[in-house]
Amino acid sequence: MKLRTFIVCSIIFGAGGLCLPASVVDKIFQPSKSDIETRIKNRTKNEFGFDEGLIKQRLKDGIYTETQVKEYINTTTNEEIDAEVENRKITITKLSVERIKYLKLLVSKINVLKPEEVAMIIVKLNQQDLNKFVRILQKAYGFRIEQDKFYDAWKTKDVKTLVKLIQKAREVEFFTAYGNYQNFEDIDFSKKESQFNYRQVLISEMSYDWREKFKPQGNILLTIDYGLDNREIKALLDLIGENKDKIKLIILPWGSPEVNPFDNRNISTYPGVANWCRRMVYSINEVAPNIPIFWTVCATHETLAAWTDAFKGIPFDGINLWNINNSFKSPLSEIYRRFSKYHKNIILSVFECSPDTNWISFEEAKKINLENSHKVKEAGFIGEILMMNEKD
Repeated sequence: MKLRTFIVCSIIFGAGGLCLPASVVDKIFQPSKSDIETRIKNRTKNEFGFDEGLIKQRLKDGIYTETQVKEYINTTTNEEIDAEVENRKITITKLSVERIKYLKLLVSKINVLKPEEVAMIIVKLNQQDLNKFVRILQKAYGFRIEQDKFYDAWKTKDVKTLVKLIQKAREVEFFTAYGNYQNFEDIDFSKKESQFNYRQVLISEMSYDWREKFKPQGNILLTIDYGLDNREIKALLDLIGENKDKIKLIILPWGSPEVNPFDNRNISTYPGVANWCRRMVYSINEVAPNIPIFWTVCATHETLAAWTDAFKGIPFDGINLWNINNSFKSPLSEIYRRFSKYHKNIILSVFECSPDTNWISFEEAKKINLENSHKVKEAGFIGEILMMNEKD
């Protein structure tokens, strides 16, 4: 363990004698070469500061010492390596006695492990386990899998084909949804719009009696506003855990003007928002690992690069894209191509009911939306959300 830690620390932070404080800080802010390095550096920044100059000044002022920084880096590195090892310890022999439990665990880790890692495990399964694995996969992800292709690839140990099949398993089928800006407590859950696959439900605040008010009648998309306090986050995780069979997708961050890159052009605040989202992603994965989590991106040229840079390394399953004016008249294929470099799974949020500009009723907006949703699908998007201002 010590040797392995030393090697990783050497690669990430340099080795050979003590470094000057500036050298340590410089290396913390250099581009990362791996996900684990990104996590270590982000935790270090969260502890000592997200601004390079600020950390150096604090070291100079004696607020903390070079030794404290190094010790924190070493401790964090050990913790991240241990976590990485545990994630990669999924082997056939370890859970050979509990086959079904093992296969369910493997399915739950598909969004965490690399497709290549899952494929290498699959080729070691026997045929009975392979059949069970595919059935569990179908149940968890709700799509059709061509079992014969899995079997043929498994039989010939064709890892490349298995990787493609696993990547397909992680994708979300095209859907339509609708929602408004009301917190879940104000939503009329009995309202049904059968033309849409899902209703979008917003969580902007939570109270102790949330169970009395959160009563979804069918499958939903859950959007989480930024800024929930620790008490609300604990309640939120309980809500997700208890309703994970109804929640088909989660989107964050959402709503608050101080965090979205359209209303807030102060890019120095973005790393803090990203760090909050990072913690939320890992916390949600603990209670509901099979629910895809999407990241909100605003098509605002001025802040796009800074926003996307701040969120690098967070294991989102896709993007929720908004601020596309005149959505159905825009070059949707070109828009998808531009943003697919960040992630190929993209949802388009469409705003057709804005009373501040060109107000139209929900019924009219719904008609326009349903008539044109095929354009969104054909452009490559995996889903579309119609946002409205009319209240329940």
